[in-house]
Order: sequence, then C-alpha cells, then structure tokens
Amino acid sequence: NGKHTGLVLDSNIFYSSATAPGSGPPSIAFQGGVNHSTIQNNVVVFNGSQVFEINDYHDGSSYIRSYDQNYNTIVNNTFIFSGMNTVGSNTTPFSYSTIRIANDDPTVTPDLGHNTYQNNLFLNLAGAANWNPGTTWGGVFQYNKYSSSDTDWWTTDTFKNNVFYGISGQALIQLGMAAGNPDGTWTRTLAQFASLAGAFTNNLNANPILSAYDTTWFAAPGKYNPTPATGSPVIGAGLSTGAPTVDIRGNVRANPPSIGAYES
Repeated sequence: NGKHTGLVLDSNIFYSSATAPGSGPPSIAFQGGVNHSTIQNNVVVFNGSQVFEINDYHDGSSYIRSYDQNYNTIVNNTFIFSGMNTVGSNTTPFSYSTIRIANDDPTVTPDLGHNTYQNNLFLNLAGAANWNPGTTWGGVFQYNKYSSSDTDWWTTDTFKNNVFYGISGQALIQLGMAAGNPDGTWTRTLAQFASLAGAFTNNLNANPILSAYDTTWFAAPGKYNPTPATGSPVIGAGLSTGAPTVDIRGNVRANPPSIGAYES
C-alpha cells in the first residue's frame, strides 16, 4: 500500500496468501498509487485469492486516498492461482480470478491502465466450480469497473507474448462492473479481446505444461516445479525486447526467451 513510483519487485517466490481458513488477500496487490514500476521474474504458487491485483482500495476512511496506478511493466512472471491456501481451505467456488484490475472506490475514476504485460504465464488451476457464469467471475484475467464512468482501462493496456490458461475452462478475459451481476456476457476470447486492448500481439491460450504442480500440495510448496517441461509452448515464445536478461535463478535468458519466470 502507499504511493510508489519506480518500484522494482524482482525474482521473488510468493507462497500462498493466507495461513488460516479463508482466501486471504491477493499475493501481490497494488492498492495505493503504484506507477511507473516493474514487476519481473516473480513466481506465485498456491494461493486462495487473486495472484496479482491492481485496485483502488476503499473502506470509507478519509485517510486512505486513491491514485492512478498506471505505466507499470509486468514482465516474465509465473502467476499460478490454485484456489486453495496453506491449510487446505478450498476457495474454488468463490469469484477469484488469477489477475484482477478493479476500481473499488466509488469516489474516484482512476487510470488503472497504460500498463504493459509481457512474457507472463497466467494460469488458473482451480476446479470447475471456479467458473460459473451468472454467479461467479472465476476467470484468468479480469477487469472490473465500479461504474460506467470509469475508463475502459483495457483499451490503453499492452499485452505481448503472454500465456492465458484456465485448466477447468475458465474464461480467459472478463470485462464488467461491480454494480451489476457478473455473467457470461462479460467474457471475451483472446481473439475478441485483441480488438479491444490497446495492443495485443502473440498471446497464447495453451496449457503451459509445467514440470510439476498439484493443488493438493497445499502444505508442501517445495514439490512445485514451475519450470517449463519438454514440449511446453512457453519455451522460446517470449519477446526479447524489454525482457530481463536473466531468469529468477540468475540463468541468462535465451533469445527469444521463454515465457514466465523460468528460462527453459
């Protein structure tokens, strides 16, 4: 929280977002004016809430101020939403997506756009109950406006060489408003979203085929191996321009690089 300009969040592993029953907060959350910042080479595994969220937090307090959260670069991250937390609480039936971009403050109309998403792996591992149009969101990438006066932030965002995948068929892109009831009319395929986003090139809807992951490993994160396995479509599918020169382990990235935090 707080207003940050030029923040760098690099090469971290985030394990869960709750250590007690319930979903807990997002693993990474921009809530108070983060701008012109870089999020790269990070891994999130096993979380009960959103993996990554950009929102204007609002609880009615006059001390909490909302600001624009824009011109950020999110590059070469591996973001995995499991739908469970570290004590085995299953949040699959709730309306959590892997990524959430939202205005939760009715008093402002912020700019939550002009952000760049490149070479990221966005994976939703939650069960089928996570995706139920008409009652829950439960998708991969979600934009949630507070009202119609909010800007369509996605029209200013840039998406390059990302992988979007829901293992239970979750909606890949969702556009909606908090004031209304979310339903299937807000969902978009990658092809449909390409005509709406500011820039949308070389993005994939494919199983990333990672080496080892299982939602039952909620108390054993060391079993996870989110490196791309042989035959993974993320290998060599990234964009070199703007990518970090090394991966989360310090290995020099190939040219072209793999998508996600781990180089093949």
